[in-house]
Amino acid sequence: MVAARNFEKSDVHAHPDTIYLNPFYNTKDVGPIVLEIPTADENASITGSVDDAWQTAIEDVGPTGGDKGKGGKYVILPPGYTDKVPDGYIPMPSPTYTSFAILRSNLKSGSDADIAKAVDYGKRVKVYPLSQATNPPDTKFVDAIDTVFDSRIPYDLRFFQTLDRFVQREPWLERDKAMIGTLKTIGIEKGKTFAPKAPSGTESNWVPQMRAAALKFCFASMVRAKHYFEKTWVLPEHREG
Repeated sequence: MVAARNFEKSDVHAHPDTIYLNPFYNTKDVGPIVLEIPTADENASITGSVDDAWQTAIEDVGPTGGDKGKGGKYVILPPGYTDKVPDGYIPMPSPTYTSFAILRSNLKSGSDADIAKAVDYGKRVKVYPLSQATNPPDTKFVDAIDTVFDSRIPYDLRFFQTLDRFVQREPWLERDKAMIGTLKTIGIEKGKTFAPKAPSGTESNWVPQMRAAALKFCFASMVRAKHYFEKTWVLPEHREG
């Protein structure tokens, strides 16, 4: 599990004054994964959600989530899982095998003492396979405070390489099937190797071309009305009707 106390990094969503805990999971090989959330009190609580690989929330946790602040054992189930979930667990069926949870160990204040308490409380979160529930291994925490990382989306060839890995790893959801044909036209097809090549004579412009293609692939459908000449600043939502 990755824990972070500051975000002087290249992260586009995180708050610099929040203690985050981000357990990553993969149920494809080990089966259901247990996420234990400790009991909340007036001085400490965990707020957050477990998401699927599309970053769609499966269930909230903590006082506003399924355990209502009483703490609980959530069990993340892989796609198509049909076995009975043991008593005492909060089931969370996931449409994807991999993803993460976004958890915040809430601070009572910004003092060093309260930060330390929130960090210690956060480390009461546990993650382990359901198959090892009778004797769960210790949860390993990695403090990312001094780790340089870049979580921005790379709008170049890496975007399509990442998308291909996702397609190969995860099952198609019903809503995604409209994209199967479109992705096939750019060489992304389940069960086949993605091996893009620069068209002859365009090698020197390959990276900027791929960047432009990735941006268009992601955002072209959003741009209905431009607010500045030859720019693509747009409203994130559109009035219906």
